[in-house]
Amino acid sequence: MSLLRQDFVKLIQAELQQSSRLEQEFRELLMLEQQYVYNSKGLFQSALQNPYKNRYRDVLANEDTRVTLKDGTYINANYIHGNKMPLMQNVPQINYIATQGPLENTMKDFWTMILEQQCHIIVMLTDFEEKETIKCYPYFPNQKNQSMQINSRYFLHCTSCQTIHEQDGIVQYSLQIIDNTDQKEYPISLFQYKHWRDFGVPPVQPFLLLHQTILKEEEKYPQMGPICVHCSAGIGRSGTFITVDMGYKWLQLQHQQQKTLLIPRYFIRDVVHFLKKNRCGMVQKSSQYLFIYSVLCYYCKINI
Repeated sequence: MSLLRQDFVKLIQAELQQSSRLEQEFRELLMLEQQYVYNSKGLFQSALQNPYKNRYRDVLANEDTRVTLKDGTYINANYIHGNKMPLMQNVPQINYIATQGPLENTMKDFWTMILEQQCHIIVMLTDFEEKETIKCYPYFPNQKNQSMQINSRYFLHCTSCQTIHEQDGIVQYSLQIIDNTDQKEYPISLFQYKHWRDFGVPPVQPFLLLHQTILKEEEKYPQMGPICVHCSAGIGRSGTFITVDMGYKWLQLQHQQQKTLLIPRYFIRDVVHFLKKNRCGMVQKSSQYLFIYSVLCYYCKINI
C-alpha cells in the first residue's frame, strides 16, 4: 500500500501519538529476526572463532555479509549494501559498513579496513566512555595537530576539529592517513556524536544538523567507498542512523523523479528488516524505531 506524501505524514503522526501500533510493528521485526537467526546455520561461524575480537559476546558479525581484510583477518563489521534492497536499487550512496567501536587489539584492523574499503567518512555515534564504562578505544587523534601511529607504515594526523553542536557533543574531525613510505595522504572526515547514549535516542534537531552536515560532506567524495558507521556495539545507534540515511536518500530521489510522491506505508519497516538480515541486532529498541519514524516523517513534511 502506497500513500500520498501528505497522507503518509498524517498517518505516521497519528501513530506516533498513539505508539502502540508502531511498537507492535517493531516487536514483529524482532520475532522475524529471531527466526532468521534460528534457521541460519553457521551465521556467526568466523565471529565465534575470534572471540577476543568481539567487543560483546552477543554482538557478532553475520558470516555472509562480514567484511574480511585482504589478508583474511576477521573484523566485527558487516557490509550494508543498500542497493541490494529492491526498493533502493537506484538510490545513490547507500552503501555502509556497520561495525563495533574498535578495541585496543583491533584498532590496526579497523584502519586497515578503512583503507582497503576506501572509506572517507566515519560516523561515530558514541563517546569513548559512558558512565565509567568503556565504549570505544580512542583510535584516532582528537586534538588539532595531534598524530598517532597506526602501524609501521601509516600514521594518523588531525588537521582540524570543528564543533557542530556543543551541547550534544557533535564534532567533526578532519584526519589524514599518511603513508610513511611516500608521504601520500588519504583524507578522512570523522563525525562524532558524544552524547547519544547507549540504547537511547538523541534530540531530533541536533541529529538533523549532524545528518545534513554529513550529506554535504559526501559531496567532497563522489567516488568514495562505503560510509563507516559505528557506535559501541555497532547495532543500535548505528542501525538507527543508517535507516534514516537510507530513507532520506530514497525520499529525496523519489521527490526528484515524481511529480506526485507516493510512499509505501511500510518502507521504514522493510529497511530495518533488511538491515537486520545483514547485521543482527540493528535498531535495538522500540524508542529508536519510533525515532526513525519521527525523523523521516519530518523529512517528508518539509518536502525534501
